[in-house]
Amino acid sequence: MQKHFSSLSLLILFCLFLGAGCASKTNLAEKYPLSEIDRPYTLPYSVDSWNIWLIPVENSVLPHPLIWEMSLSDDFSVVWVPLPLGIKWQIHREEKHRLGASAMYLLLGGTADVDYRYRLAQDWALNLNYNVSEFDTLILKIHLSTFSAGPLYQFTQKFAGKISFSKFSGYVSAGILTNAILSSFGSVTSNSRTYFDGEGANLDLYYSFNHQWNLNLGISMMNIDSVGSSASGKLALSHLW
Repeated sequence: MQKHFSSLSLLILFCLFLGAGCASKTNLAEKYPLSEIDRPYTLPYSVDSWNIWLIPVENSVLPHPLIWEMSLSDDFSVVWVPLPLGIKWQIHREEKHRLGASAMYLLLGGTADVDYRYRLAQDWALNLNYNVSEFDTLILKIHLSTFSAGPLYQFTQKFAGKISFSKFSGYVSAGILTNAILSSFGSVTSNSRTYFDGEGANLDLYYSFNHQWNLNLGISMMNIDSVGSSASGKLALSHLW
C-alpha cells in the first residue's frame, strides 16, 4: 500500500506543480517590476525568460532544465518546453485585479489553470487558482482538479511569500500500455476508476536578485483522505532579458 501511495503521490504532486526577444536592462527595469506583488501574469512585450526547475520527490529529483517563456504581446506568451507547447494569457489587469489563464501540453498529458489575484493593500494580495490536469504514464492515468486560495505578502521590494491552501479531487485508472497488454492477452480492458480527494498546503518564497535573476522556493504538503500524507518541494531559477 505504501509503495502504491508513493507512486500516486509523485503523480499528484507533479500535476500540482504544473495546478509551470531581447531587452536591455533599462527596458527590463521599466517593464518588469522587482516586487512579485506588482508583476503582471504574463511577461511584457519584448521580455523573455528562461527557467530551470528542480523538483525533489521522495528520494529522487525531477529536473526540468529548459522552460522558455516568450512574450508575443503584453498579455500573451508562448511557453517552450522545449517545443512551443504552452500558452499564457493575461485576461485582465488593473490596480487591484489581475486575471490570467494558461495551458500546457507535455509528453504525458496536459494541464490548464485560471489564476486571479486581488490587491488588498500595498503589500497584501489574495490569490485564487483553479487547475485541471490529466497525465498518462502508460501504466496509470491520473485526472486531478484543484482549487487553491491564500494570501501573498511583499516583505521587502525583493522578497515575498505566499501561503495557499488547496482542495483537490480526481481519479486513477489504467493507462494506455496497461490496456494494450490486457487486450493482447484477450482480456477486457479496464475502464474502472479509483476516485480520491484530499487537501494540501503550499508555501512559496520569491526573491529577486535584480531585474534579470529571480529565485522561487516552494514547499508542498498534501493529504489524500483515507490514504495518507506526503510532502515535496521545488526550486526554480529564472533569468529574464
